Amino acid sequence: MLLGITNNSIAQNIPEEARRHFQYGIAAAEMATSSDDLQEAITEFKKAASIAPDWADVYYQLGLVLEKTQNYNDAIAYYKKYLQLSPNTERSTIVKDLIYKLEYKAAKDKDKQAILDALQSGVKEKKMEGGFTFLAGIAFKPSGTGILLDVGRPDYPEFNQMNIPVEFDGKTLKMSYFVYRCPSPGMSNYKYFPCEEKHTFSGNVISTNPLILDVTIKVKQSSGNFSPTEYKGQWIFNK
Repeated sequence: MLLGITNNSIAQNIPEEARRHFQYGIAAAEMATSSDDLQEAITEFKKAASIAPDWADVYYQLGLVLEKTQNYNDAIAYYKKYLQLSPNTERSTIVKDLIYKLEYKAAKDKDKQAILDALQSGVKEKKMEGGFTFLAGIAFKPSGTGILLDVGRPDYPEFNQMNIPVEFDGKTLKMSYFVYRCPSPGMSNYKYFPCEEKHTFSGNVISTNPLILDVTIKVKQSSGNFSPTEYKGQWIFNK
């Protein structure tokens, strides 16, 4: 929760210019509707800190805003700066508890990033039940703090799909994409050409070294009266 200037801050005789940027930061945070909007608040609070570097409240606000943007390590650093400048206030215990909470979140974030890195290393082996063969090539790639998927066949690039959104919460991977089983021009007269299938993929992390996913793929052919089929197996990554 964003807070205004405390009585302790008033007693410090904070320069008016620092107070102005502090209140700009409060206003920007209150008006923010996204993480990008919060960057304006961060900028204003940093301006206030540069003018009044011993003003503890500014570092508390920076910690709060950076936590909202999921920059947990930076938030921890600013909370610790607050405690250095204001170690014995009513808020100190609250700030210490916030640090403990963010240390846990930062550790989980690190684990999640390690899995995202492993996804980008490529699939070493796909072990699927029921004779299921995966004809398309896949490649995971980074996107901000998340990941995207490219699916395609190098022999038929016109059917490639790029930048497919991937949901990942740290434990489960979810995505949907299309695979074309008969894209050859020589099969263009086939009534189901190009044999489009929609794959709904769900993978649960069961190992992180190397990364192994327990995989379920639901396959639905876009043409014809074919019933959806579900396949299970494991994907083993290079890392």
